[in-house]
Amino acid sequence: MKIKCVENSPSKLDAAQLLVPAEYQSIYPLTIGREYPVVGMLLFSSRLNLLTVDDDELPILAPAAMFASETLAIPEGWHFATRADLGRLDAAWGYPELVASEGHFEHLAELEPAALQVFRRYVDEALAVVAPNEER
Repeated sequence: MKIKCVENSPSKLDAAQLLVPAEYQSIYPLTIGREYPVVGMLLFSSRLNLLTVDDDELPILAPAAMFASETLAIPEGWHFATRADLGRLDAAWGYPELVASEGHFEHLAELEPAALQVFRRYVDEALAVVAPNEER
């Protein structure tokens, strides 16, 4: 699934949409108007975040409010689980390793090569999918 970025500044979002107050965050490395592949969605303390790549092609977890509000189909092969084992993480949707492999998200956040390789595979798959209204 791909979705368009409509905001990259936490200060322009409602405080209820942020995990960390805006004054402690900088501009996200996302380009307004660019489409990004989404490979996971994580619900932290009732705040929805999307797992995608930033403009440097690194994993980033960004508030869902930074992206266009659209009705999109959940990609084939995604999994879902409620998660109480990671503190504030309430639920996760996405590729199997993100949802089911304990520690995968933390390894990804630490940019560990094995986790990045798994993540990159799913990003490449998401980028290869052509939506019905898109041309190749």
